[in-house]
Amino acid sequence: MRILPYPPCPRNRSFPPSDEVISRIRSIEEAGWNEVILTGVNLSQYESDGGDFADLLKRILRETTRIQIRISSLYPERVDDELTPILAHERICPHFHLSVQSGSDRILALMRRPYTASMVHQAANRLRSVKENPFLACDIITGFPSETDEDFEQTFAMCSQIGFAWIHAFPFSPRPGTEAYTMRPHIPERTAGERVARLSILAEKNRQTYRDYWVGRTLPAIVETDSGANGTTVLTENYLSIVIPETGLKRGSRVRVHLTGSSRGVLEK
Repeated sequence: MRILPYPPCPRNRSFPPSDEVISRIRSIEEAGWNEVILTGVNLSQYESDGGDFADLLKRILRETTRIQIRISSLYPERVDDELTPILAHERICPHFHLSVQSGSDRILALMRRPYTASMVHQAANRLRSVKENPFLACDIITGFPSETDEDFEQTFAMCSQIGFAWIHAFPFSPRPGTEAYTMRPHIPERTAGERVARLSILAEKNRQTYRDYWVGRTLPAIVETDSGANGTTVLTENYLSIVIPETGLKRGSRVRVHLTGSSRGVLEK
């Protein structure tokens, strides 16, 4: 991701107007699809017809009847008193991706992020207060200019404490024309790579722990792929990819799956 825009770009633009968003989602629902994903560079800053993202979600839930809503990404500071109760709705998937980048307040300030590490913790707690053990994921940049070992350890500690079910970690990549491009000191690529590797190991551990939590339970899911020799792959509402032995299921159809293992399950009749 870019720390500052290059080249300079206009203010964020939202899909206008919100009436068209509702119309498209209703068309998808009426066509028989069971889930829609709301995506954008920064959904938190959506604005249309005098309303924000929370208002849009309320309209979608009010003016559709059954379709599930999956949210692609949120900024931590936007998970507030207004948005959190809306996310509790049963048609909002318990799968949330937070744009985090660092657990060091010093680095977040250099990145010009409008939140602190404590606000990330608060966002995770709020999401868990309205959904049972939701799938929480995050983005992390390692090796941002001047990132010290202490800065990184703060990031690692935050990811460990929150227990993100997945961590998308990647090394800082300098982009000409951005403020970060001229920041010093640069962090060696090897150091940034080692930090990514540590977070990746943690991510795999956390993902397995999360999957194991749901073994023995039944979850709603969407049939993701056509049936093959090894069965059918489904995606649960909390973002678990599960293989079930059943065949002949229609892609995109809604099913309920009982998890027999961390990546296996059976169809609940």
